[in-house]
Amino acid sequence: MKNLFLIALMAIGLQANAQSSWSIDPYHTQIKFDVTHMVISTVGGDFKKFTINLGGNPTEKDFSAATVTASIDVNSINTDNDMRDGHLKSPDFFDAAGHPEIKFVSTSFVKLNDSEYEIKGNLTVRETTKPVTFKAKYRGAVKDQKGKVHVGFQAMLTINRMDYGLKWNNAMEAGGLVVGPDVNIVVNTEIVQN
Repeated sequence: MKNLFLIALMAIGLQANAQSSWSIDPYHTQIKFDVTHMVISTVGGDFKKFTINLGGNPTEKDFSAATVTASIDVNSINTDNDMRDGHLKSPDFFDAAGHPEIKFVSTSFVKLNDSEYEIKGNLTVRETTKPVTFKAKYRGAVKDQKGKVHVGFQAMLTINRMDYGLKWNNAMEAGGLVVGPDVNIVVNTEIVQN
């Protein structure tokens, strides 16, 4: 009888873990960035290939137990300009041949209120790793036709590219730099309960 009780508890525990397991929907997730160009405008782009893994068994209403690891394929960078993309992959910027991945590993996922989170972690670009903090907006939860829960997040971060060795630039005659130092990153994610 005692063994049956333990088996029942284990089954309930496994079911609870299964219910709180989540996956990133890659078809509804984007990693975008933008940077100022010649002081007066903004140029943006995104990465087409990446993996984002979610752990920690968060719940639909509270992701504070979540862990995040991400890997971005630098060669998948896209700014709708082949020449610019080639320059960004070169040693002047990302050096995709020598450093093909950008990595992020979370260290904390803190719920600030019902719609805001703070995600801290380590970002690695060109083998330089620095701590960063994403400000994340919880955009709600809905169920699809099969009854699976989908949760949306938008995470935002600004980094100085110079800190990661992306130092190429030209000064303009009127002052200022051709490419601004600050890079704004926006990650829009749709997360599906397994």
